[in-house]
Amino acid sequence: APAHQAGLYGYKRKVAAYFAPWKHKIERLERGDVVFLYKSGAGIVAMGEDDGKLEKAAYHYNPDHPDEEYFRKLRNFQLVDPPLTAAEIKSLSGVNYVFRNTMFGIDSETGMRIRRVILDRPLAAKKPLARRK
Repeated sequence: APAHQAGLYGYKRKVAAYFAPWKHKIERLERGDVVFLYKSGAGIVAMGEDDGKLEKAAYHYNPDHPDEEYFRKLRNFQLVDPPLTAAEIKSLSGVNYVFRNTMFGIDSETGMRIRRVILDRPLAAKKPLARRK
């Protein structure tokens, strides 16, 4: 699922959206859902599994915008390098997805296919991101 890029930059291991109505899309996720983070012009750049807990924060730590960031942390987070492109996703799914939306669902069979392609890439491409201390 494409995510607001601020949740991706800095590799914060989360999927996030900001302000209504977009932030409410994060509420639809459930524990264990596989989330693909998509960067415009690149493709799927990371993936992980929803930890099941909806969290809220101020938008960019600004107290004038409390609870305007809805996010879920991602377990088993890993970078996808090189990214899985839109053309590759279309080839795997047979669907020409529109990636302009903040978030959208895909069928489980396609999701499993995409995940398998990512996991089957060379080891260097699927190296998990080291945890910050």
